[in-house]
Amino acid sequence: MALGKISGPMLLTNLERQGIDLSIETNLFYVDVSNAKVGINSASPDKLLTVEGNARVDNVAIENDTISNVLGNGNVSIQSTGTGNVNLRNLWVDSNNIISAASGNIELGNPVVVENFFISANTITNTLANGNIELLPTGSGILKFTNLELDANNNFTAAANANITLITSGIGSVGFVGNYATILPAGNTSQRPSSPVTGMLRINSETFTIEFYDGGKWQSISDEIVLISSDKYVGDGNTNVYALTQSATTAGVIASLDGAVAIPGDDYNVAGNVLTFVSAPASNVTVELRSITTVDTTGSLASSDGLIQVVLEDNVGIKFYADDAIVSERWRIDIDGHFTPAIDNTYTIGNVTSGIGMLYFSNCAILETTLTTTATTPDQVIGTFAGADFSSAEFSIEGIDSTGSKYQKTKVMAIHNGSTAEFTEYGNITLTGTCGDFSVDYNSGNLRLLVTPNSANSTVFKSCCVMTLV
Repeated sequence: MALGKISGPMLLTNLERQGIDLSIETNLFYVDVSNAKVGINSASPDKLLTVEGNARVDNVAIENDTISNVLGNGNVSIQSTGTGNVNLRNLWVDSNNIISAASGNIELGNPVVVENFFISANTITNTLANGNIELLPTGSGILKFTNLELDANNNFTAAANANITLITSGIGSVGFVGNYATILPAGNTSQRPSSPVTGMLRINSETFTIEFYDGGKWQSISDEIVLISSDKYVGDGNTNVYALTQSATTAGVIASLDGAVAIPGDDYNVAGNVLTFVSAPASNVTVELRSITTVDTTGSLASSDGLIQVVLEDNVGIKFYADDAIVSERWRIDIDGHFTPAIDNTYTIGNVTSGIGMLYFSNCAILETTLTTTATTPDQVIGTFAGADFSSAEFSIEGIDSTGSKYQKTKVMAIHNGSTAEFTEYGNITLTGTCGDFSVDYNSGNLRLLVTPNSANSTVFKSCCVMTLV
C-alpha cells in the first residue's frame, strides 16, 4: 500500500503530552515531561540534560571524567563573562585570573610544571640550564618564610627572639663575598646574649673590641704585639746564669756565642727572665740573648736604633724620648693629663716652618691669619671668626709692603653682641708709612677683621689673635 504526500506540517508547533513521558527505543532518547528533563541513553534523567556515555560538542569531547579537544594540540577553554567566576566545586577562578578556594587549601598534584618552573615533592627547579628562580614581591611587600622575613631593602628579619642560622653540611662553609664590609652586631657588655652559644661574634661598644664566646666566657680579639729584646754579655769562663730584659721561655730565646747559635734545651734553659747555660761560656766570648715574646699590652715602643722611644710608666704617665745620639726624655703626659716638657724652658711646640694653626684653652683660643693684598679695595677680610664661638678678640697685626718699604705694627681690640661690633685701635707703630687702615664688623654671624690697604703694592698682613670663647 502506498502513501501519498500530504502537504503542510504534520506536527503541531507545540506538542503536548498531557504529563505522559516520551521514550524512543526505551532510553535512546527519553523525555521526562513531568520533571522537564531529557535523557540520552538514560530513562531516568536527574539533570536538565543527562547523557550516559561519551559526548561531543563541536571540537570538545567528554569521555568518562575527561574533557578534551578532538583537534590536535587544541585548547580547552572554560571562560566566564564580565566579572563572573569559573567555579569548580570549592575552587573558582575570577576575571583577574586569581584562583581562590571557598575553604581549606588549594592543592596541586605532583609534579607541577608552570612554564620553566618545576615543582616535585619539596623541590623547586628551573627547567632551563643555569636558570634563576626569583621570588619578587612588589612595592614595599616582603617575602615571608615561617618566622623569617625578607623586605624590599634586602633585610632579613627573624621573629621576636628567634635566631637566623646558616647551616652547612660536610666541609662546606658560609662565605660573605664582596669588597666592602660586613656589619657585626654592636652593644655594650650588659647587652651580651643572655644564653650565648660557642662561636658567637659581636662588637663590644664599651671596650671597643671585637669579642667572641668560646663556650665558657667572652674573649676579646686584639692584636698581639711581638717584642724582641737583645741582651749582650761577655763570657768569663765561670758565669753560666744571665739576666734577660723580659720574661720568656726556652723556645722564645735565641742564644748565640760569638755568632754560633746554641741549642735550646740542650745548651741552655730559661725560667722567667733568667737564662742558664749548661756550661759557662768561655772568656771573652760575646754572649747575645734575643728574647721573643707576644703580649696584648706593652710598656714601651722604640725605633730600630733605640733612639726614639715611647714609654708607658705606671702611676707616672707617658714619656717621650728622642735624640740623635743619647736617648733623652723630651716630653711627658702625666696621669692627670698634663703635657709638660721634661726640662724647663728648653723644648718648643712647632718651629719656623711648621706651626700650629689654632690652640684652644678653657676660655680662649689663639690663632693666626694671613692676607696678601694687591689693590686698595676697601674692607678686605684678614680673618673671619664665628660669633657663636667667640665673643671678643684682641688682634696683633703686622703689615709689610716690601716694594714701598713700609712696615706697620698695631693692635685692635673688638667685641660684639651678636648683631653689631665695636673696636678700638692702639699701639700703632710705623716705619716710613702705614700699610693700611683697620676696622671690624659683624657680618652673617661672624666677627671680621678688615683692612683697607694704602697701596696697590703686594702687601702682606698677618694677625695673631687671642679670642675669648663664648
